[in-house]
Amino acid sequence: MGDKRIRKALPAAKPPSTRAASVAPDPPPFNPFDEKQWTDWFSLCHRQFECIGSPEWYDLLNMWTRVEGLAQFRLGTVILGGHSDLRPMALTEWVNTKRKQPIVIEKKNLKSFASEFWAWWIDLQPEWRDVAGLQGPLTSTHRSAPNGRSWGVLSDAKGRNGMVSVIACLAWWSVHHVVESGPAALRAQWRDAVEDVRYVLNGVLEEALLAS
Repeated sequence: MGDKRIRKALPAAKPPSTRAASVAPDPPPFNPFDEKQWTDWFSLCHRQFECIGSPEWYDLLNMWTRVEGLAQFRLGTVILGGHSDLRPMALTEWVNTKRKQPIVIEKKNLKSFASEFWAWWIDLQPEWRDVAGLQGPLTSTHRSAPNGRSWGVLSDAKGRNGMVSVIACLAWWSVHHVVESGPAALRAQWRDAVEDVRYVLNGVLEEALLAS
């Protein structure tokens, strides 16, 4: 007798899927002006600086924000010092308070503070700017095109010990500029300082973008 057992048919093989494999979407580009991206140290300092109401100051803060955004607001390891004897003493006081409170420069000390700032700032400049030995202020005549030349230590001065120290000095100085209670010459010097720091930050930003 023949085998009468019923054999079950095997299921038909499934055709290969024509559906494209799912791909994770690209993350959104890093936006340095998105405050959710800011780290604690940057938020703390930015809050101290943003209350100064002048267009040139906001332009400077925006440029600084873009530069710090290149490093995604990390703490950083570079200490912007130059010659230690030229670094304004007010910065040491500010760091000792963990940068939580702005330093108040008394009006009677404003002239000496401005001189300290210029001496330190000029000391930090790359050699090609040819400003060594000047007493300050640095004006438009000292702002030639970089033409691909390096900004030296200023290129790497990101983080809580970098260019923020320069911005802080200008913020303390600005109190006497905004309320126009300081000498006219020193108010003009403040504007020169803001413009020179903005010029440097713009150069650092362009240098980084060209290298990326």
